[in-house]
Amino acid sequence: MTADGPACAVVAGTPGAGIAAAAAIFAGKGFDPPADAPAGRPLSPGAARIGDAFLAALGRARDEPEPLPEGCFSGPEAARARADIAAFLDRNAPRSGRPLLADPGLARLGPLWLPELKARYGTVVAVHVLRRAGDPGAAPAGAGRSARSDLLWLHRNLEFESWTRGARRIVLPREDPAADPGPAAGAGPPSSRDTVLEAVYRALRDAAEGDAAWLDAARASLAAVAPAPGREPTDPAGADILHRARLRRAAGMCEHRPDRDAARPGRATPRRTAPRKPAPDPPFLFVSGAPAARSHLYRVANPVDGLRRLGAAARWISAESLARRGAAELEARCAIVHRCAFDPAIERFFERCKRSGIPVGFDIDDLVFDPETIRRGDVRFIAAAPRAERERWLALAEGYRRAMAAADFAVAPTRPLADRARRVAPRAHVIENGFNADTLAASEFWRRRRSPGAAARLGYASGTPTHAADFATAAGPLAEALRRAPEAVFAAVGHLDLRPHAGLLPPDRVEVRPWVEHVHLARELARFDVNMVPLEAGNPFCDAKSPLKYFEAAIAGAPTVATANPVYEDAIRHGETGLLARSEEEWAEALARLARDPRERARLAARAREDALARFHADRLAEKYLSLPT
Repeated sequence: MTADGPACAVVAGTPGAGIAAAAAIFAGKGFDPPADAPAGRPLSPGAARIGDAFLAALGRARDEPEPLPEGCFSGPEAARARADIAAFLDRNAPRSGRPLLADPGLARLGPLWLPELKARYGTVVAVHVLRRAGDPGAAPAGAGRSARSDLLWLHRNLEFESWTRGARRIVLPREDPAADPGPAAGAGPPSSRDTVLEAVYRALRDAAEGDAAWLDAARASLAAVAPAPGREPTDPAGADILHRARLRRAAGMCEHRPDRDAARPGRATPRRTAPRKPAPDPPFLFVSGAPAARSHLYRVANPVDGLRRLGAAARWISAESLARRGAAELEARCAIVHRCAFDPAIERFFERCKRSGIPVGFDIDDLVFDPETIRRGDVRFIAAAPRAERERWLALAEGYRRAMAAADFAVAPTRPLADRARRVAPRAHVIENGFNADTLAASEFWRRRRSPGAAARLGYASGTPTHAADFATAAGPLAEALRRAPEAVFAAVGHLDLRPHAGLLPPDRVEVRPWVEHVHLARELARFDVNMVPLEAGNPFCDAKSPLKYFEAAIAGAPTVATANPVYEDAIRHGETGLLARSEEEWAEALARLARDPRERARLAARAREDALARFHADRLAEKYLSLPT
């Protein structure tokens, strides 16, 4: 470093990536490690202890792959940690006046140290020691390659990049020339997990223009809400299932990035350990207009992953990215546009696909492309919204309708929705929503740990605050069922306002649990003895909705009682895989009957699970995408 260079160096990264070796380089250039650092190893036990104490105060540990609590660097725990940092720096003032701090924990906890270091020493250089997630040494010693280690790798490296952005930063890639991430000869496309991890690594390594926004999105994708204390899996198998589900969720929310390595002049070609060949161009390209919505999981992330598992290349980008970068570089055998309103960018994309002979399908998962349905008030959550919000939805419906009309075909998850789509796009295909392999694994884990309680639990899970009108249709029958079956209780999970039913449902027999991220939903569904799916009968919006509440409860071990509308009449065989109710009396009788009869519940649950596995697994549904026009 020159005389006018930085006065303080912070070296961090993933344990095992070579932090000590990198720190030794800076020690040789006049930077002094703290006095408590062991001889010949410039890592500070004191700095590590401060970080560990701070994390413990937050209920975290350094090796837990969980997001840090929002606002944690401005709370009382942070204030105490900064006082400890000031005292530590006073005790360990370097002789040269140029301190060197090196510790893996600084990758996540640098915001605690940075204000004090800047105040004392001025310019700080952050040294990011970077290694691929799958390389030897990228995980903690003895951890091996796992979803947990990959989550830790993502948290540490993405958070380090975030808080050092705009500061003086040096990235030291520790690339293993034998660890070529390219696909092996004869292998299918890499998984979504490996594709995203490699894209994150290259973006961190290259720090090219435009990477920051994508890295921010990747970091946001990790923010799955952790279970509350006492509700997380306590054994390694359960924890691994949860980590895999969280990693799959994060990977599914990170859009495709082209491989820029071929355009990097001067980069040495890694030594290959086996013959390799480039991955084929993807025959399926999904454009997602709602990457943050749950529909993206069912209609984009699951299909992409299912196609990859079948050996077909698939990828997705956001409508925002399409508008920003254009469609010139995009190649596909078939394109699926999900929930994208017609605008200039979508119009240009359609025109480009038409010139290139690429069939384009418009995918929609709800009846929100028909302005008349919205004007009539059949979509209750829109009808109850302020006027400006209703007008926004009307404009969006017009945009969806125009995009559907411009596409070559439509794709919908239910037969009634496809029938409505044919009024706009004559060719419409039904490809159902489904569950992926990690959702199934989590559901199976919790299903096997079901413990019968003293009272049968009649449950309702509400993922959004839009189901008040649906639940109201079953509130009276539920109260009657609780009267007929004194051994039963009602469990509400998620966004459900029970205040309108306060005088109807006995409060001592109502259990309310908070909304959870989808990766934790199986835990809640497996607690149900009976799963309730009430819907407004005769409402065209409800009559077209996907039966995901049925199949997700089924794989978690809970039988369903549902309103007998066209979708659930297709999904459930009454008396075999669940029960259908057409009136308030049928609702009350079905709930009370199952509450009193554990054998009948078990019989229906077993049949429903078999049915869901046969019909709704994402791998099976991916086969339907292969039959789309190409």
